[in-house]
Amino acid sequence: MALNNIYYVDMKQRFIDYQKEIPIDLLSECISEGNVNLAFRKLSESSGKYSLGADGTNIDTINDANLNTLDLCEIVRERIINKIVNPVRRTYISKENGSKRPLGIGSIWDKLTQMCIKLVLEPIFENQFVPSSYGFREQVSTHNALAKVKFFTNGTAKHHFIVNIDLKDYFGTLDPKIMRRELYAGGIKDKYILNYIFRLIRCGYIEEDMFYHTDTGAPQGSILGPLLSNIYLHRTDIWVREQYENWHDKSVKKFHNVDNKGQNFKKTNLKRGVHVRYADDMLILCPSLEHAKRWYHALARKLEIGLKLTVNHEKSSIIDISKGETFRYLGYEFYYSKKHRTSSQQLDKKRMAKIVSEAKRRLRELRKYPKLQNVLNWNAFVRGTHNYFKGMTNFSISFSKIHWRINRLFRHVMKCIAKFTDTKKSEEEKHNNAQRKWIDMQGYKTWGRNGWWVIARTPVLELGWANWDKTLIGHLRQKVNRTNPYDYGEKAHKPGVSLNEIAYLVNTSNYIGSYSMRYRNYRVSLYSSLHGVGYLTGEKVDVANYHCHHVLPKSKGGSDAFNNLVILTADEHRILHSKNYIQLLSLCKQSKKYIKRANFLIEQVHGVMICNK
Repeated sequence: MALNNIYYVDMKQRFIDYQKEIPIDLLSECISEGNVNLAFRKLSESSGKYSLGADGTNIDTINDANLNTLDLCEIVRERIINKIVNPVRRTYISKENGSKRPLGIGSIWDKLTQMCIKLVLEPIFENQFVPSSYGFREQVSTHNALAKVKFFTNGTAKHHFIVNIDLKDYFGTLDPKIMRRELYAGGIKDKYILNYIFRLIRCGYIEEDMFYHTDTGAPQGSILGPLLSNIYLHRTDIWVREQYENWHDKSVKKFHNVDNKGQNFKKTNLKRGVHVRYADDMLILCPSLEHAKRWYHALARKLEIGLKLTVNHEKSSIIDISKGETFRYLGYEFYYSKKHRTSSQQLDKKRMAKIVSEAKRRLRELRKYPKLQNVLNWNAFVRGTHNYFKGMTNFSISFSKIHWRINRLFRHVMKCIAKFTDTKKSEEEKHNNAQRKWIDMQGYKTWGRNGWWVIARTPVLELGWANWDKTLIGHLRQKVNRTNPYDYGEKAHKPGVSLNEIAYLVNTSNYIGSYSMRYRNYRVSLYSSLHGVGYLTGEKVDVANYHCHHVLPKSKGGSDAFNNLVILTADEHRILHSKNYIQLLSLCKQSKKYIKRANFLIEQVHGVMICNK
């Protein structure tokens, strides 16, 4: 986490700079050494870094090629200027309704190029995006969108009529000409960037060794896809908000008289409606059926004619929750409680059945392979499911039902492979206290008081341990309070290594000769993970005196792999390569462990075995 904080320093400043003026030469920004270095680091941290593109490349392709930052800058420059975009490899992932969603996996060179462009374009549009657009943005989550829906559908707000617009294959129908128009309207006038994105949308895909051309659509799974999807609908967001939410907004010059907004609004022919959008999931919350009907037809017409999108009228609808109708949004099912006159949320039957099915699958896997990793996987599943849904008002009731449906299997599995810790009878007080503290840290302070199941000294979390969190989608969460989306504040770092030291290593990575990007990355990670402790002395090495040494030299077949690198001081490194074995042994800590390490390094580098009694 601390490393990410360092990597975002440039983005934080870039966001501030772009508030003043958008650079004219965006190409130079994209191919600058700092930007390319940051793009590579972010790719190295992504979950899909090892996924193979249609050309068989992934992050290891760059690592194994021993390319430095300047080499990568030239590659990115050539691909942007010459509009080189490889077709993506199409694969499919399952959706909740049982259908398949196409996913495009691009070449690692395309990923790098797109990441470079994304890091430049994103802060420009973050200065422009409306606050009711919640998808794919820094420090914004689905819970912020859910909080706004909950607030305006409550009894006091009385926006009970929901206009739900469903777009058919949104990502696959983005028009390249309209995308170019929207980018230009947002201030992107660099012809190379515009032409590259135009070509990206029409790059095509490969499936079963056959190439298919595409005239529209950003590949789902591409680096730039989420940002482009927000840009495509950005001016529509502004249009919707100016109809009601931003009407008489002081920041809008055409609105001057801001007194008596409510009375003045009634004199207009505008439509009342509150805008909420997460990616292509768009809602308009209206106070009356008349306003809702007008919004439905106006918005559908604008999307179909103005943006050439396809509105699925069979799935799109106007919902009146005050009359008992329900609607699903981002996994939560909303309904109106007439008794309390509030908007309430629950798990719908399909989502509940899916959680039950996944829980049973994981329990059977745990019974078959009762390993620590499977216990951790189960705990992560329980914790992640709770953390997403614990904001709904019927959270405890819904998860009590889920636990009841899996309870028999859960008990059977636990009796076979786990041990029950009864805090009243157990004598292992020290271990019990440590486990109890761990359970509390996971957010389950009110659960497990009567005992818990343990596998490999690790408590097993239960789906029935459900605590409602009223603040998760409370009314305060609908407004995202962030001056700078890339400012995550000061974060605690590992003891012994300061953020300034990590920043120094990151910055100096650009000036260490023709070393590979993998080496530059691991050089920083090694110092951070080992707290800067030297391999031969056991003491912290000053960051300015730090040398990262290959245990098995590359001239003898060694690689830049993490486990082939050690921390040495500049003097130790110089003496090791100068074959002054006695002096090196005298510098290391005089114990069997460190003397053995010194002998090992000498043997790997020079092929000489030193006998030191």
